[in-house]
Amino acid sequence: MQTTSSTKRIIWAALALFAINLSVHAVRFGWTIDNSIITPYAPGSNDPADYANRAEIWAHYTGFQNAFADGYRVPGYPAYLLPFLSFFDEPYRAARAVQLLLSSTLPSLMLILAALITKRLAAGVIAGGLTLAWVPLSYFAPILVPETQSLVCITLLGWCMTLLPECRSKLWWHGTVGALLAVLIYLKPNHVLLIPPFIGFVAYQMRHESWLRRGWASVPACCVAVALVAPWSIFASSQTGMFVPLSTTQGLNLYLGIGMGVPANAETGLHDIVAKRLNLQDQARDEQILAEAAKLSVPESHKFYQAKAKEIWKERPLATATYGLAKVAHSFGASLRGMKDWALLLHTTAVFAATAWLWRRGEHRGWCMFLALSFVFEAAQAFWFLPNIRFKTIFLDLQATIVLALAIESVWRARFSANSAITRVNESTKAAPLPQRRAA
Repeated sequence: MQTTSSTKRIIWAALALFAINLSVHAVRFGWTIDNSIITPYAPGSNDPADYANRAEIWAHYTGFQNAFADGYRVPGYPAYLLPFLSFFDEPYRAARAVQLLLSSTLPSLMLILAALITKRLAAGVIAGGLTLAWVPLSYFAPILVPETQSLVCITLLGWCMTLLPECRSKLWWHGTVGALLAVLIYLKPNHVLLIPPFIGFVAYQMRHESWLRRGWASVPACCVAVALVAPWSIFASSQTGMFVPLSTTQGLNLYLGIGMGVPANAETGLHDIVAKRLNLQDQARDEQILAEAAKLSVPESHKFYQAKAKEIWKERPLATATYGLAKVAHSFGASLRGMKDWALLLHTTAVFAATAWLWRRGEHRGWCMFLALSFVFEAAQAFWFLPNIRFKTIFLDLQATIVLALAIESVWRARFSANSAITRVNESTKAAPLPQRRAA
């Protein structure tokens, strides 16, 4: 009866939080629900045009093969747009509305996740509140990019991870985890970097068991993910004439990550300042490389950009590595260009403190491990490729929010327990009244 009552409270709290966030989204984003591809809310975002173009080719023109023959985009998000293009007169308005609805569920999903981890509603309320309050997690809701879907899938992956002790040997669990990892990779190729943190989480949670059992708890799910993504890799490789594990964007992103280009935005980050100080920016050479790449097909330009990036790395390894470290620092808020960067840096500091608190107390160390490994791989991504803060938001901020919520709940519980213990000690040590001496 107690478990049923607790479950009901969690469900009611999740529904209430969904209603609150839906109202917030209606006020904040209602004006953005139109049929445009690039919304006035984010006019500088070019990715929606590419996603929409591929989805339209797939739906109305020459089909899947021509839409993705260059291997530049994985087909996950265009597949999301496909039914809207097929059945709605205003497809992008409908797609944006559904996306806003999905984003509205995120705090509630996080509330349930934290409650599943701790078996306490308080931690869930804290996690849901933090998710609602951390604006970057909802920033991409009205933009036609796969960030919102990715956040929801990462949260659902967290749900499955909480079931590890009971379900690690069950085929449906491995199938579900593998399918979620595959969907994440089909949405954004860099989500393949979530697989090592997942394996690390499982290995730590099962650290007292044999390596064979630890492997059986994670390897089958990863094999399911690989099996589901393999058809895309085979297709992209056959179409481009070269091996394409996931996409042909890595070459361009690797080149853009070496600091050659001069940023168009005057509000530069720390990495741009470092590039300028180290004389990494060479506009003439950058324009020449971009002009040569423009004459090539997408797969050919992928190889060309990779070769140029490796060539420049060899020319100036120390300076480029220093630039890479500056990119990592920028992605976690160290540019300090204004209130947004200060908030990001404060958030990063709080997450480090929360992780240290939980680890020292021996609480939820598996989730601390998951966060730490996610941090390492996000830092590696920023070091080698692009330092865009949005990559960190999608790849890392949900794990950070969970650890923050667990730490806040732990601090509150520790303080409450300490106060209760002090009260009990004071009550037990109250001096009893002294016996009165009898008259002589």
